[in-house]
Amino acid sequence: MEIIHQHFEIISSTQTYARDHISCKPHQFFIISADQQTRGIGQRSKEWRSPMGNIYVSYVFALPVEQSMLFLRYPSVMALCVIDALEFYEIHGRIKWINDVLINQKKIAGILCENHGSSLDHPHYFKAVVGIGLNVNTEPLDTNQPVTSMMTEIHTYYDVKDVLTTLTNKIMMQIPMLQKNGPAYLYDRIHTYWDFLNQMVTVTLTTGETITGIFKGVRPDGACIIDDHGQHHYVTNGHLKG
Repeated sequence: MEIIHQHFEIISSTQTYARDHISCKPHQFFIISADQQTRGIGQRSKEWRSPMGNIYVSYVFALPVEQSMLFLRYPSVMALCVIDALEFYEIHGRIKWINDVLINQKKIAGILCENHGSSLDHPHYFKAVVGIGLNVNTEPLDTNQPVTSMMTEIHTYYDVKDVLTTLTNKIMMQIPMLQKNGPAYLYDRIHTYWDFLNQMVTVTLTTGETITGIFKGVRPDGACIIDDHGQHHYVTNGHLKG
């Protein structure tokens, strides 16, 4: 696989750059990273605050078009890669549906997965862009939820480049299998890391409607399962709160 890494001291958004400037062939793997972002993007186009000292990266790679229907599972697949990277530093994370990694119910990382379709040159593959923000040495201010960082958890200052290398290696280990077989082989491992599993939660839908019940995990298509007194609700997009 051809690996191409572009790093910026400061950029508007690694995700926007990857969307607009990277054309990916099936054998290529792009890494777009930055020390700072001026307009970082989170889930549902929310601003991702991006102080110095953390990882801001977008990965670009190709996936077979038949996996398009499974792409809703990719935030949890990439969250598992983040967890594996944190485990290397003896930090133990959990996955909050749909796209966050938590430490003791404090957010340490967020993930944004986008499907940008196929091209005329490679009609059997689609361009996947995976953005990851990981709090390494600092924590964003003015957030509406508890946050933490690797340094806060372990009281150690980390070399951001080293952590990025660890994270990238964990993701690249999975790419060949993902391209060949899809994400199903990781579902059992992911299930063991769900935060709030079998606990009472409230999911706020994009319409503003809320559903409250017991979080029972996630279906193969990526929809979370909420048990409301025996009635199951299947939610494909929303904000879960424990």
